Amino acid sequence: YASLYFCMCIDQDDNELEVLEIIHHFVEILDRYFGS
Repeated sequence: YASLYFCMCIDQDDNELEVLEIIHHFVEILDRYFGS
């Protein structure tokens, strides 16, 4: 995640681990799209 920063607002009842998984998945998609 070199120099990327992510900010997410979640509800108090949301699962924090799931949010981290979503961020990881999003980074993988960006990596495939931009090929870096």
